[in-house]
Amino acid sequence: MDSLGNVIPTRGTSIVFDVAASHGGAMSVLSDFYDELVATQRPGKVYLVHSTGQFRSTESVRVLKYSWPKRNWIFRLAFDLFMAPMLIGVTRAERVVSLQNLMVPFTGKPQTLLVHTPLPFVDVRFAFREAPLLWVYQRIMAPAILYSIRHCELTIVQTRWMREAVLARTGAPSESVQVIPPAVPQTRTKGRDSGVPATAPTFFYPASDVVYKNHALVVEAVEQLQTMGLSGFTVIFTLTGNESTRIVELKRRSESLSLPIRYVGTMSREEALDKISKSVLVFPSYVETFGLPLLEARQAGCLILATDLPFAREVLAGYERAEYFDPFSAASLRDRMADIILGHCQTTGVRGESS
Repeated sequence: MDSLGNVIPTRGTSIVFDVAASHGGAMSVLSDFYDELVATQRPGKVYLVHSTGQFRSTESVRVLKYSWPKRNWIFRLAFDLFMAPMLIGVTRAERVVSLQNLMVPFTGKPQTLLVHTPLPFVDVRFAFREAPLLWVYQRIMAPAILYSIRHCELTIVQTRWMREAVLARTGAPSESVQVIPPAVPQTRTKGRDSGVPATAPTFFYPASDVVYKNHALVVEAVEQLQTMGLSGFTVIFTLTGNESTRIVELKRRSESLSLPIRYVGTMSREEALDKISKSVLVFPSYVETFGLPLLEARQAGCLILATDLPFAREVLAGYERAEYFDPFSAASLRDRMADIILGHCQTTGVRGESS
């Protein structure tokens, strides 16, 4: 299989669940999956169950919207345990596809599962005080995810490193876990201006406020660049600065030191792709399955500063405009940014902390 849409049989009735996706990479994957289903002529019927109003029913794809599971975990649990199995029965679906890390229980139907959270499979551990939701995922949700992988007919992951981690952790049969990377349509990225100005470069980081996205490292690196006397550059975060006490403090620190960091808030996918094409993508996240902006920037031909971890090395393998840095060293990122600001960057595709 070379695309997620191919997990849907061409005949019969299938039902796809993804009420979890509402923004970020998960929503991008769902949007591309929907576009693929709509564009593919198939005699079978597909029901798509989700929580936003972004998608519309077509002749071959029937969209079912349920927003109430997003209210809290109790509503989500009620949906998964009762509503989802009922929908499978009502639609008479022969194949169940879950794009939200967990299988649908009590169905008796063959299931395909997309696992896109790396949290059960990484060495980094989060404390409850630091990140309660991530702690819940690693301590409470992880066993359910592992159980789902063991009991689904087919599990899809997005990278080879993730497949190896899943097989090692679950003991699932090798043939039951397959890699299908996200596919960004070339029409979304081609034809854009991917040149980076020789002066006044912009470093762009499209990411949410989750702690492992590592915005603090960028702020610290910019502080060090300012101490070195370097100027004439801008950093853009897709944050408002009010997302959490941690982000509020980062923004306050940025403003008090007059750092050239702009907090612009969320962007549409098209706006983000346009900004990527005119900027240097900086990607300091240290917990990812794939890192979709890396692929989007690669397809646009942009210069990329990426964390030196297996997921980034895999996504950017062979790409000559990528530089790597230690995600736990502000000095490492500072040096890569300084090279670009000073015009000394030599993008060989192999330069980085492990080189």
